[in-house]
Amino acid sequence: MSQMKSHGSILIVAMFAMAVLSLIAVSFAYRAGLYCREERGLQIMTKLQTHASSAIAIALGRLLENENEFDHRAESWCTHNPLSAEGWLSEWEVPVDASAAYDTNYYVIDEESKLNLSFASSEAFQKLGLSDAQIACLIDWTDSDSIAQADGAETAFYQNRAIPYLCKNAPIEVLSELLLIKNFAAKDYFGEDINHNVILDPSEDDGPVSFPIDNSDGQLDSGLVDVLTSYGSGKININTAHPEVLKTLPITEESVDQILAFRAFDQDTNGNLEDHVFKSATDIEQLQGVSEIDKATLVAIAIFRSSYFRIFAVANHLPTQMQYRLEVVVCQKEGKIEILEWRTW
Repeated sequence: MSQMKSHGSILIVAMFAMAVLSLIAVSFAYRAGLYCREERGLQIMTKLQTHASSAIAIALGRLLENENEFDHRAESWCTHNPLSAEGWLSEWEVPVDASAAYDTNYYVIDEESKLNLSFASSEAFQKLGLSDAQIACLIDWTDSDSIAQADGAETAFYQNRAIPYLCKNAPIEVLSELLLIKNFAAKDYFGEDINHNVILDPSEDDGPVSFPIDNSDGQLDSGLVDVLTSYGSGKININTAHPEVLKTLPITEESVDQILAFRAFDQDTNGNLEDHVFKSATDIEQLQGVSEIDKATLVAIAIFRSSYFRIFAVANHLPTQMQYRLEVVVCQKEGKIEILEWRTW
């Protein structure tokens, strides 16, 4: 009997040991699976970074190719086919192996087509849709004193944030500083076109269901990054200026309409692009339907060729929906390009 009890005890111990070993084996397998997934994720992200950087390089090349004395949104630096249709990389082409499908593209914004933060008036900011509280906080951030305006904010407010910092009390040098200012949020900065592909994607028209938060009105609302800048002389390239920016200028709505009609050109337009661009003050002075006062205003504030550009590049891995975004600001002068900003989002 004692021998049977001994054998039973040994069996129990053996079964317990087997159970422990099984748990250990499962744990190792689980950790190995996690490691493989992490390793796979790192490989995909590294490739996404490479693809986004490649898209930036393509955009820079096209900026350098533009030797015209003017800029226009119909030129190849701004308007281009999807990279998937241009034969750059086999991984970008359609159709491709679903397990290795990458979608990569870029979009270029002319920085001097925007309203310059250092020269714009409060009235111009209001026309862009900024609230009185936003304008007050923007003024407090950029002025030299430490006195908060009504609805504004100075250092005392920013010192109480989770990570405290000082109010700058100096002009904005990098547009993303707006994200540090009270009453300015990411949705204000980026708008609804979060990947800047100028296409109303499903995630940009579904309300609060997915990022970014939008108003699901079927239209792509621009962000502050599309209409404001911290670069340039304060003059505006009227060949490329966003309609919202033109409406902030001290000219009539009729003059804005005439500018938009004059520069209207796309692949279906007959004639030459050069017939739809302002190349000098003479072109402004000959513009029909614009008063002499508005012509004088436009001659004083207009430029026709820009030096500063912002490039957004987005690379997606379609099977996993992993994404990598780059935002780069460059200065192009005398056939050379200088990178001023390079950040990921």
